[in-house]
Amino acid sequence: ERFRRAKNILTYVSLPLARLGLWPVDLTTRNHMGFAFYITFQAFHIVMEVVELVMVFDDVQEVIANLMVTSFQCIVAFRALNVRFHPGIRGVILEMKKFHMDHKFDGDEEKRIYVESIEKAERFHRYMLRPAWVSSFVWYTTPIVLHLST
Repeated sequence: ERFRRAKNILTYVSLPLARLGLWPVDLTTRNHMGFAFYITFQAFHIVMEVVELVMVFDDVQEVIANLMVTSFQCIVAFRALNVRFHPGIRGVILEMKKFHMDHKFDGDEEKRIYVESIEKAERFHRYMLRPAWVSSFVWYTTPIVLHLST
């Protein structure tokens, strides 16, 4: 059971990106719809920030704050699109998947080390995913909260 879970680690860690359609392997119609939603959301977000930049152009402090947020948002969108469309990343993912599915271990000790290291990676992934979800939720709901508080 532990060995089977270890072999499926790539599927487990790719779930957040696959739900958004950003995982470049095993694409389905649902992934394409999630990707279209994600791109539309990012595009609207960036366009609104650029419009706000034009509106606050006379206040240097607001321009700097807006440029920081807009730059961060553009970097997030670029990195996500890079994961989805870069052929090198797709190749690496396919090689890792092939290794996890086809690798033959020489002995039980090697298999035990493999399973233990994959379980550590899974625990680390689970531990780091919670702050990432909270941070992204707070990041995207901050404008709504600020708008409602005024």
